[in-house]
Amino acid sequence: MFGKRTLRVGAIAAAVALPMAVVATTPAAAAPKATTATVSVLHAIPGPVLAALGVAGGVVDVCANGSVELIGDFAPGELKTLTKVAPGDYTLSVHAGAAGCSSPALLTANATVEAGKNYTVTANLFPTGATPPAAQAAPALNVYVNNQAPLAKTKKQAMKNGEGRVTVRHIAVAPAVDVFVNNVVAIEDLTNPNQAQTKLKKGTYQVAAGIANAGTAGIALGPVPLQVRQGWNVIVYAWGIPASAGGAGVQVAVQYVKLTLPKK
Repeated sequence: MFGKRTLRVGAIAAAVALPMAVVATTPAAAAPKATTATVSVLHAIPGPVLAALGVAGGVVDVCANGSVELIGDFAPGELKTLTKVAPGDYTLSVHAGAAGCSSPALLTANATVEAGKNYTVTANLFPTGATPPAAQAAPALNVYVNNQAPLAKTKKQAMKNGEGRVTVRHIAVAPAVDVFVNNVVAIEDLTNPNQAQTKLKKGTYQVAAGIANAGTAGIALGPVPLQVRQGWNVIVYAWGIPASAGGAGVQVAVQYVKLTLPKK
C-alpha cells in the first residue's frame, strides 16, 4: 500500500494562490460572487507502477470523503475536470479501479477548496533519492491552485499585448530541470513537485526540458510544440519515469485554464 501523504492547498512550494478577479457587468453592478470551484485531476502515476501493486492497467477511481466517487475508470495520462465543486474540506483518495471507494485507499490527501478558485490535483511519483531509479519513487497527491489573474490592467491593454501565461509543473521522477522555449532557457532549476511560470505572446513555441545547468546538450524531453493562447494559462506537466531510470520515459500533459478579464 502507498504511504499516506497529506497536503493542503497552497502547501506546494511554488503554488500560486490568487483570488479570482470580479468582472464588472455594468459600472453600477458587479458579477455575482462565485459559490463553487473548479477542480481538475491528472492521473500521472505510470501504469506499470500500479500494475505491480495489483491495479490492472493502472486504472483507478478517485473518491472524496471515503465514499463519493468523483472519477471512475481513470487511466494514466488522463486529465479530467469537475465543475461546480462545493467549497469545503475534502479527503481525496485513490483506489484500484475494480474495487471502488469502499476498498482500502492507495493514496490520500486533504484539500481545502475555496469558492471561485481553480485547482488541479495530480497523482504522480515523487523522487526519494538524488538520482532516483523507479524503485526510489513514492506516490504522491499534489494540490495546485491555478493562477487565473489577468496579465494586464485593462481589457484594451490585454488585447494589445496578446499574451498568455505559461506554467510548468515538474512531477516526474527526475532531478532538477531547465525548461527551454525555442532553444532558450526560460525556467531554471525546477524540481519535483514545484512549478514556475512566465508569459509569452500568443503563438506556437517549441518547448523542451533537460538536466539543470547542462545546456541544450542535456535536453531529455522534447522539443514539443506548445500553443500559447491569448488570455489563457497553459499548464504543462512533465510526468513519469525516464527510460534511463527504468521507466517508459517522461510524458507531457497540457491543460488550459482561462484567465479572468481585467476589471476595466
